[in-house]
Amino acid sequence: RAWAAEFGPRGVRVNGVAPGATATRGTAASADQLAEMTKATPAGVPVRPVDIAYAVRYLASDEAAFVQ
Repeated sequence: RAWAAEFGPRGVRVNGVAPGATATRGTAASADQLAEMTKATPAGVPVRPVDIAYAVRYLASDEAAFVQ
């Protein structure tokens, strides 16, 4: 938030992505671990790496210019 306040007036957007439980080859090896991690997510489902990429791509786009 501090960076957004500092750099926003100069036209620089600052956003953060904190995806939480992410389904990867590493987490797939332990179904129990992934299930525990997933319980902590608001949606109750593990995130795929591509979901994170889509969010980052959107936040970096002009369509997200008003997202703060």
